[in-house]
Formats: sequence, C-alpha cells, structure tokens
Amino acid sequence: MSNTEMAAEKATGNDETPDAVPDGRIKIHLTAHPPVRVRESDWPILAQAVMPLYRIDPRQTELNLFNAVKASLEAPEEINDDDPGNVWPEQVPYVHILCRVQLTVRRHADGRILLYGLRRTPDAQENSLADELGGELLASDKALKDALMKNANVFIAMCGGCCEDAPRKLAEAVLSQLPPKNLDIDGTAKADSGVIVLNGGTPVQLSRTEWPLIAEAKTPLIYAPFSCQGEWDGCTQPYGYERLAVRQRHDGEAVVYGELLYEDEWAAQFNMFNPRGGELVSAGKDLAAAIKRVGTELGLCDETIRACVNGLPAQDLD
Repeated sequence: MSNTEMAAEKATGNDETPDAVPDGRIKIHLTAHPPVRVRESDWPILAQAVMPLYRIDPRQTELNLFNAVKASLEAPEEINDDDPGNVWPEQVPYVHILCRVQLTVRRHADGRILLYGLRRTPDAQENSLADELGGELLASDKALKDALMKNANVFIAMCGGCCEDAPRKLAEAVLSQLPPKNLDIDGTAKADSGVIVLNGGTPVQLSRTEWPLIAEAKTPLIYAPFSCQGEWDGCTQPYGYERLAVRQRHDGEAVVYGELLYEDEWAAQFNMFNPRGGELVSAGKDLAAAIKRVGTELGLCDETIRACVNGLPAQDLD
C-alpha cells in the first residue's frame, strides 16, 4: 500500500488501531451499529474489569481451576536450557492463559451508558480492529446489569470461551466497581470508610468505626512445592487465604461477608474466579446461621465457618 493510500485510509477512519482521535475523542466500536466517537472527559470510566481466559491442561481432566492453580504451584521448576534464568512459574504446566477480555463501562453526565469489550493477547504490541469486540449504548443504568451479563457472554465466546461461570464472574467484577451504597446512619463517607462486596457483585460502603468487626476467621491456603528432582522437602508455602467476617452496627444491623484470595503474584491473576460475597443481616436475626449460610454459598471450608461462628461474642446464660 502506498503512502497516499495509507493516508487516505486513515482519513476515512479505517485505520486498524483504535487510537485516540482529534479533540480529545476516542473511538468506541459497537456491536450492531457504526462506531461512535466520544470525548473522554465527558464519558469517564465508571468501571472496568479484565478477565484472563484460561485452559487447563487437557491431560488433567480431573482438575478444576482451584486445584490446577495449586498443582501448578507445587510442580517442580522447569528450567529453559536456552535461558537458565527463565524458570517456572512463567512455564505453568497445568493452567495456561490464552488472552484477556476487558469490559469497560463509561457514563455521561446525562446518565447515558457506554459498555464495550476488548480482547488483549499476550504477544500483541497494539490492538487491531479484530480485537474490538463490540459494545452497547444504554439510555441509563437501569438495564446495566442485564446488559453486562449479555455482553460478557458474547465477548467471552468471541475469544474462545472459558469456564461456565466466567460471564457471571466478569459481569460481577464490573458491578463491584460501581459507586457503592453507603450503609452508615447518615449515609456519608468517613475517613475510615471501606467497601465490601456482597452477593451478585453489589458494593456497599461503611465506616469501620460505625460497623466494628465482631467476628473474623482466616484460613491460609497452603501448597507443598516439589524440587526439580520431584522430591518434597517437607516445607509448605502459603499462597493466599479464605476469610469470613462479621461487622455489626450499634442498632444490631450486621453484614456477613467472605472471600477466597490468592496472594501469590502468579496465582493472583485468577482471583476474579474466586468466591466473594456476603449479605446484610437484620437486627435480631441469627448471626451464626448467617455465617454458615454465607460460608457455604461461597464454598469456604468448614474450619473457616466454624472459627467465625466461634468468634462471635459470647452470650450469658442465666
């Protein structure tokens, strides 16, 4: 292609890279409509999540993602003869990332919503038009939850698919970044406010002082690494934890929540697939029952659930 043809193609908007366009505008590709150009300052990012799409070694059919991550950490280091410094975990034997799907939500001051997807591949220097997965323009955020789930399904399928639960996890990861509802009595954020994610990716904000921690349990996730010779030296290493906690306001309202979190740098890229959630518990309701319910729904171990229940304030018996 000549320089003149390249210039003409770029002038018609057919350039292969979706770079910023003049006047601070960016081009966003939609699914069933022509692309739109918006000014970034007028359409700030409201929420964004990036999900790795993975494959488990087909010879390991009995492994789910959790067990594949642990098995990968436990596997002997693999040394590249051409580059002795290049050792595992860059060469992961049980779970491999194919690409990443990015889902972005922008909101205009008038309430309109733009959501769109992008495929990111490990070896790509820049994105091509083929990596633009499409998107949708919504009149308001009323239909956002359904639109996120629908588009997450489509985007993940376009990139080769993943586990059955991946679309829900991606949609909830975006929802968890939306502005949280404040649960404090006066409904305002404090210096010690934090965000907790409840079931369905619903974020809530509360003051740690107004909602003190009354029970908590953390159980470490442990793996036993093997040497290059395939031997275990008896040592174990933590790579994350699962947690259940209860915070209660002075009027008896409580929130029970939990999560499973990888802290190992390599494993942490799969945190989006781990359980996270919780629920609000009205004053006077059985907190022990709520802990068991939340812990069971999240798939946390009996030790974590039992330790959290045992951490509740003791009740006097006459």
